[in-house]
Amino acid sequence: MDGCKTFSRKSCISGSKTFVLGSVSSVSGTKTSVSGSVSYVSGAKTSVSGTVSYVSGSVSSVSGSVSSVSGSESCVAGLK
Repeated sequence: MDGCKTFSRKSCISGSKTFVLGSVSSVSGTKTSVSGSVSYVSGAKTSVSGTVSYVSGSVSSVSGSVSSVSGSESCVAGLK
């Protein structure tokens, strides 16, 4: 034995982990325009302007969860 010291230093650093689950937008819009029945009856004039219904569908925008984890994981620096 020559009396030399062996140094075993282990360091593993995994830093700045970012998980971005963002901007999930789903737009499902059903526009239904129903122009109604207009009937003209001669004799007794009856003008019936029908039902006009505009249905603008459900617009759902979901901006997802943005989680940024900046982690510095350092292993034990062993000294032998």
